[in-house]
Amino acid sequence: MAENTNEDGIVDFIDFFTLQGNWMQSGELAYGDFNEDDFNLLQANWLQTATNPAASSDPIIVWPVLDAGSGLPILSANLSNPANFDDDIDVDGQDVAVWASAYGQDAEGDTDGDGDSDGADFLSWQRNFRPYTLTADFDLDVVADQADLQIWQTTYGINWGGDSNNSGTTDGADFLAWQREFSGDNSAASQSPAEVPEPSAIVLLLSGLALLAASAGPHRS
Repeated sequence: MAENTNEDGIVDFIDFFTLQGNWMQSGELAYGDFNEDDFNLLQANWLQTATNPAASSDPIIVWPVLDAGSGLPILSANLSNPANFDDDIDVDGQDVAVWASAYGQDAEGDTDGDGDSDGADFLSWQRNFRPYTLTADFDLDVVADQADLQIWQTTYGINWGGDSNNSGTTDGADFLAWQREFSGDNSAASQSPAEVPEPSAIVLLLSGLALLAASAGPHRS
């Protein structure tokens, strides 16, 4: 499939970030010639032969879209949860704000399908509370894991698929963000240093070179 840019048989995040990083450029398949027709192909075959497991019992649905403002390809994600009133990737303070505005007024904060926003819905929000603070979750499955490291490795120095800090590039700082957030069970705060996997020598070398280059910028006297 032409939309399978790395020819691994799966149209997935690596293909998306390759397309995103080369949007509207011309060139060979793996590096450019990505336009709206190519995006439509990718969208039509998105994860068709792969699974996208969520980090918990709450499924995360991720799909590529064209941003209405910029016209650029981005990833959109939604957490399927009755207390996720604002239809984003988590259950947090924004959702309880929706419930508070709807309390006793309408069903915008209704979690149990009884047609109103009441105390039972607030308790449901409490039980399902789960903020999203990760920056190195590049495939948006609500956990920073080996799949995200693979995206970082594949996009390092090529595009912003592994960009954790909105710098526009995938570099060593993004690897350090992934290392801090890594957790197989989405509880990075409870991980001890011994539980964080050591990166390979090449990953350490690449991240070290990137940080060295960043520190070698111009200085004012």
